[in-house]
Amino acid sequence: MHSLFTKLNFLGTNHSSRSLFNFTPKSVKFITIGLLLLVCIGIRIWFWYATHLTFEDALITFRYAENVASGNGFVYNTNERVLGTTTPLWTLLLAGVKFTGADLFSASKILSILLDTVTCLLIVFIMRSFGVRIMALCAVFFATSPVIIPVTISGMETSLLLCVMSVALLGYVRKNIFFGVGLALTILTRTDGVIYAAVFVGIGILHDSKWAFRQLAITCLFCLPWYIFSLAYFGSILPQSLLAKRSVYHLDLITSAAPFINAFTPFLDIDPIKILSKSIFLLLLCTGMIILFIRKSVFLPAGIFVFLYSAVFMFSRTIIFNWYLIPPIFVSYILLAVAIDWCIIKVQRNISKRVLRNSLLPLFLFAILLMNVSLVQEKIEKYSQLQEFEKDVRQTIGVWLKDNAKPGSKIFLEPIGYIGYFAGPKLNIQDEIGLLTPKVVEFRSVDIDWYTKIIRAMKPDYIVQYTAALNNNEAEGTRTALFTSDAERTWFLSNFHPVITVKATKTYPQIAQKEKEYIIFKRSDATL
Repeated sequence: MHSLFTKLNFLGTNHSSRSLFNFTPKSVKFITIGLLLLVCIGIRIWFWYATHLTFEDALITFRYAENVASGNGFVYNTNERVLGTTTPLWTLLLAGVKFTGADLFSASKILSILLDTVTCLLIVFIMRSFGVRIMALCAVFFATSPVIIPVTISGMETSLLLCVMSVALLGYVRKNIFFGVGLALTILTRTDGVIYAAVFVGIGILHDSKWAFRQLAITCLFCLPWYIFSLAYFGSILPQSLLAKRSVYHLDLITSAAPFINAFTPFLDIDPIKILSKSIFLLLLCTGMIILFIRKSVFLPAGIFVFLYSAVFMFSRTIIFNWYLIPPIFVSYILLAVAIDWCIIKVQRNISKRVLRNSLLPLFLFAILLMNVSLVQEKIEKYSQLQEFEKDVRQTIGVWLKDNAKPGSKIFLEPIGYIGYFAGPKLNIQDEIGLLTPKVVEFRSVDIDWYTKIIRAMKPDYIVQYTAALNNNEAEGTRTALFTSDAERTWFLSNFHPVITVKATKTYPQIAQKEKEYIIFKRSDATL
């Protein structure tokens, strides 16, 4: 038993040839890392098989990628040069995959799983110099994360983002060119990567300004081609989706802050078990940050990033989606690992028996694995239902439009992901928020009676609208009025007639009722 626990306290030890099963310390390292990677890959394949999940927003990127691959240009709608995606690098990567003839639904998941595997290896390389326990804890937290795994399988760019963030962190720790290159790839993968770059470059300048500015120059050099292309092709380096969200969404502070408060604190929970677990999580997070600050650790920028990124989005007053939470949660695993490592050291000092001291790390790792697998199982139930709903309702609407609308028809709607993708590239999608349609932002920024004015100006052939939004006279997402007078509603109903109602065929208790039914309207005349 003593030998078993001794061997479980792997990596970085100097055991003799009396190892379990006569393994050398080096072979134990490779076996352990191999098992860790198998867990990382296996749990993601399990989630994929159980849910077949693809997020709504991933399909926006898919349509951009397919247009790039088919030679239509970096566009969502043919001949409309609008930068409606915040992830140019992931879009181009998927375009390359699509060019080979691969199906993006499967290919994006395979690619994301491979990227997560690389990230897991990078965590090992980064952390191994800072202690066995910290390395093992970080790697297991990431490999089994119930928060990261669903987004990995969703088709979103998040796995690429975490991978290039890890490349940048490796370069920062080792002080090499990977830092500048990694930051550039982080920014090109997602716009909010600028926050990550700003924190690490800022702290780097304080410690070694010459090296930091040199890396910053490398970052700018790698980003420059994209920004030149973006300015020439789209007329702007800022994504239209970012401009639209900043202009259209004006939510109260509590609404935008709630997802982060819920993710990092127990304050919005009523379940005693969740309150206890999140209280421990918050305590460990703060403890880890304090330890990094006292030790002036090289990972201190990571801790600052967690709090700064969260603060920026909490005060953004915009809708916070799950994938916005991933970067700070991913980096927070460093803080948790540092805090747990400190706790283990404190406890070990009070344990006389070596076998018990050596068993603490395996016990912590097993507890994390058990807890996270249980949480992943809960997520499977939630996301399998979400995916079934998307196919049942929004995909059905998209297919109906593809089959019934003439090529070139303009479709005006709010949820453009599934509907827009399955409607096909021959239809012109105009979105209610303005993510792809700059003219919408112009109206929504200044006019109270924006809805009918947009319809008059853009003359859509079809309008897809939530039944609940029409009944409540409240636009989805922004809660602003669709019609500011009875005259406007009358005008709308006289110029557009309902042709089909699409509603959920099952109950879907995890899905909000307002999402479950849509009406498709067709324009009655051409004199709008």
